[in-house]
Amino acid sequence: MELGESTEETGRREVWEETGLRIGKLTLLGVVSGLDQFVKLPNNDEFYAVTIAYSTNEIVGGTLQADGIEAVELRYFDLKRLPDGLNPRIKAMIGQAFGNGGRGDAD
Repeated sequence: MELGESTEETGRREVWEETGLRIGKLTLLGVVSGLDQFVKLPNNDEFYAVTIAYSTNEIVGGTLQADGIEAVELRYFDLKRLPDGLNPRIKAMIGQAFGNGGRGDAD
């Protein structure tokens, strides 16, 4: 997050920088934070991550070939087949937001 940015502005900017996608209206899904979000990097930097998750249906662009795009691959996942390794709290948040009671995997 840059100084003075809202979390929505940060999300839009990061999505653009990572993927080349422009996104519109965002709906807050939730926030993941706490003691279990502790991260220690290989260089010994330590921090507690805070993840703010949004959803949107307003998506434009995404070539991954524009200058400055950081992602190597861009994929969408069916809610019933979210990728392995996804933070369980974020997976549950997605499940709860989209109607499966927070189990993290759709019915």
